[in-house]
Amino acid sequence: MRYDIYSPLNQKLSTLLYEARKKAGITQRQLADGTGRTQAYISKFERGHLRLDVSDFIAFTAALGIDPHKLLDELIANLKAEAAKEAKTKKSAKTAKKAGPPPPKLTPDALTWTEEEFKTWLNEVKKWFDENPARAAVRQQPKPSKIKRAKK
Repeated sequence: MRYDIYSPLNQKLSTLLYEARKKAGITQRQLADGTGRTQAYISKFERGHLRLDVSDFIAFTAALGIDPHKLLDELIANLKAEAAKEAKTKKSAKTAKKAGPPPPKLTPDALTWTEEEFKTWLNEVKKWFDENPARAAVRQQPKPSKIKRAKK
């Protein structure tokens, strides 16, 4: 299977190697000298415009003095954490689509709610919005202003 250079996997790997290089206090030029690549190659990879093959990955980790197994474990852990976060976001978006508390019934009795009944219902609505962040974001959007047209 071939992966796109802009895939989350490649982007996360380039970020991890960039952070490892910075932590080691090595410049791109020094890393290029240690790997047999050019400084431009290192820069392009760190910006996410190139993919590393296995031999380059081993050369990079060796030049940085880090264990490739630990770096791969960190990469996998980060990807799993991001996937779990994304799944949670999708789950909350599905939850947000559920109907909120029922509106008051339009009967003569509903029109004569006591203040306490109204406050109870209003608190239920507020609670529902707080539990559904996607709905709360919609609720808090400012209303569009009226566009004034120029007279001809």
